Amino acid sequence: MFAQVAGAIGGLALASVNFEWIKALGINGTVAGIGALVIGYVAARLTFTHVIPAKCPKCGGRAVFNGGQPVTYHCRSCGHVHRTRVREGSRIGNQ
Repeated sequence: MFAQVAGAIGGLALASVNFEWIKALGINGTVAGIGALVIGYVAARLTFTHVIPAKCPKCGGRAVFNGGQPVTYHCRSCGHVHRTRVREGSRIGNQ
């Protein structure tokens, strides 16, 4: 979650630093800022969920992310499924 927030803030900061260049291209600054914020968030999320594997707490192998209710990590080496306390999104009526 920290990486996603940092990516969003980083994207917004990058757009802010290049505001004059963005404006010179004829792009609305607000649209560019929101777009950079979303792209930074999504890029960080994809990197940490699909590119950088977690470490299996059982064998130390590569565990891959599986989102849901709750988030789980599945080890490619030993097959261990690690359930976290983190819940992704929300379901209506599920509190």
